[in-house]
Amino acid sequence: MRCAVARAGCARRKRKGDGVDDARVVVTMPADPSFLRLARLAAADAGTRAGFTVEDVEDLRLAIDELCGPLMNGSRGAISLTFLAVEGRVDIEGRGPAPLEEPAYADIGDAIITAVVDEHEIESRDGIQSFRAMKRSSPEHASG
Repeated sequence: MRCAVARAGCARRKRKGDGVDDARVVVTMPADPSFLRLARLAAADAGTRAGFTVEDVEDLRLAIDELCGPLMNGSRGAISLTFLAVEGRVDIEGRGPAPLEEPAYADIGDAIITAVVDEHEIESRDGIQSFRAMKRSSPEHASG
């Protein structure tokens, strides 16, 4: 998909004899709250590709809300998200304009992120905030 407001790219790697092993999807969008829906859709797609349950997909979408929300401050910058979906796991990397002020709810947001993903890091430097998060499918929901 290529348009003026958002770009997405996808590169797939093949595993010997098994078809598609994983898919890396990159989404770039304006740092505007009206585009949070696009970030949530991309997260849901990654979770579905990784074989997540509905509950795990919802956790991933909630993490994206908390990770991207502070970056969507209406500045002229852009937010870039990279999703890597492999069976049972989603890795997310993101970067965008750092919030001018730390959100009043930063501690609550961090607690929510900690509750819904397995690992995460958030870093701000030189006006750019970046994050990394990883979620595995929940053991109680795993099949087999």
